[in-house]
Amino acid sequence: RRRHLRRRLSIICEAAGLDEERARSWSIAREVQMSLWAADDDDAGELTKAIAIIKAMQPD
Repeated sequence: RRRHLRRRLSIICEAAGLDEERARSWSIAREVQMSLWAADDDDAGELTKAIAIIKAMQPD
């Protein structure tokens, strides 16, 4: 999953001319926000998904 998410991000950034590290950082920030909302809504499934994405997007 980690490799898949990273590859998708790379493809999108290349196509859009975006800085990949900046986009990765924004992705992490957005998922942190999503995890907070999921926790507030007591939505374990969405919280688990957000945490998995955050972990996958962490720098090597």
